[in-house]
Amino acid sequence: MNSTMSTLAPAEPEVSHVPAIGDPHRVSTVVMIVGALIMLVGLAWFVIRPTQEPSSIAPAVALPSAVDGEGTVGLPVGEPAVVVFLGPFCDECELVTSAVFGLDSANRILVNSFVSPEPSLVSRSQQAGVDVGLDSDGQTAKRFGVTSYPTTVVIGDDGLIAAQYAGAIDPNQLVADLASASKAEKQP
Repeated sequence: MNSTMSTLAPAEPEVSHVPAIGDPHRVSTVVMIVGALIMLVGLAWFVIRPTQEPSSIAPAVALPSAVDGEGTVGLPVGEPAVVVFLGPFCDECELVTSAVFGLDSANRILVNSFVSPEPSLVSRSQQAGVDVGLDSDGQTAKRFGVTSYPTTVVIGDDGLIAAQYAGAIDPNQLVADLASASKAEKQP
């Protein structure tokens, strides 16, 4: 063999610019796209979610009492009421609960959506004369169109929903809504 002959090196494999399926950049892009689609679907659902419109008839409420477990909590007939739906791990629920405890002229009902309410809530409710109902299966919340916690519903003395709020509510707004709900004009 001739020493001047060079040996041919094997050809370099052709580099593809298409990332492999397991490429971290491709995976993160797919995850971001799926996440964005989920957020869009959630936003669309939030915008068109079913809620109770003001002036619609309030659904019936008959819940087991979370205080003694034997009684029943229900809406009063012919009197205004404030119904607050509380959920687990809800920071805003404490703000709304405090506002409800501060009301002095309304039938106040707290509806827990978990199996057993915190003992401090039950104790404070008893002291403030606030009924606490247990909606462990979520059916009452569903009938009211509750999609987040807390949700506050003001019901007039005519049995119609005067206002419904998701999230924290200004206590002054709650007092104003309750005052207007208790002055509802009745048709002869």
